[in-house]
Amino acid sequence: KGEHFAARLQINHRWDPYEDDNEQTLDGSYLAYNFGDVSLSLDAQPLWWGPAQHSSLLMSTNARPLTKLRFDYSPDFAPIGLNPLHISTFVGYNETRLGNINVSREVIGLRAATQLQWGLQAGLSALHQTGKTDINSEIPDNTMVSLDLRKGWHWQQHHFAAYAEVGFDGQLEEGENPAFTVGGEWQFNASIFSDQQMRHTLVAEYTDTESRNFYQRLPRVSTQPFYQHYQRNLGSSFAPDSRTLSLSYRLFAADGSGWTAQLAYSSLADDSNQTQALLQRSQPVFGGLLNIGFEYNDNERAGANTDDIGARISWEWRF
Repeated sequence: KGEHFAARLQINHRWDPYEDDNEQTLDGSYLAYNFGDVSLSLDAQPLWWGPAQHSSLLMSTNARPLTKLRFDYSPDFAPIGLNPLHISTFVGYNETRLGNINVSREVIGLRAATQLQWGLQAGLSALHQTGKTDINSEIPDNTMVSLDLRKGWHWQQHHFAAYAEVGFDGQLEEGENPAFTVGGEWQFNASIFSDQQMRHTLVAEYTDTESRNFYQRLPRVSTQPFYQHYQRNLGSSFAPDSRTLSLSYRLFAADGSGWTAQLAYSSLADDSNQTQALLQRSQPVFGGLLNIGFEYNDNERAGANTDDIGARISWEWRF
């Protein structure tokens, strides 16, 4: 890392990845040039857009990060009389496979966020996709836009926040509502479960993506949404066409140690349901940070019930 340049090379090896190939990836790597309030990077960094903490409608960490050229403007101080305006835009591509069809699409994204009056934070996100399949059959362009608001306030040593995000894609059918997420957060510092002060965070969210075409589902080609990157939705981590209630509890200390627990229940439009649970532990080890996580997924459909259990471990050392 120099005065203006910064770089990171992250090499990942995965056993039996869900997309059946790409065992070695460079996800998490970047090469960036920073000048004042401006940053230009070529990266495979994850993005999370919006105030929601369990699942963002347009861009989340549910899928592998896109390879992209990104421009960020994030001023430390705003011009006199104006509020800070943070802008991030990128050009990249996403790839996935649906059935026997390979889909490779160009993606253009824009995120702008600022603070309005009374401490109200507002954001606008927009994504546009275009591309062709491997059989040269064009898929219609896909444009999605979301608006979000967040308001936080304090009471004694407690911090509270409420937020909402609404997403549109121009493909709403009669009787459908836009996709949306509403949520609330409660944070406080206490020495519960430990001799040291720890930050406790409780979050509750409700997400509705029951608009059938929000993630550009094309029944004539596939029953799966086309808004994917290596078979994972770029937006919500919950099932498409679902209504989901999710709860989480996190506690962290200044040294990085902590716990995360999350539970989500989804009711799908086809009368099936899905339950997801996550438990993760972070602990400083050998000068780095060790993360161990376990996931459980239960899918209940008419005449069938499938259970999946997953585990992951990572160790990060910074110098």
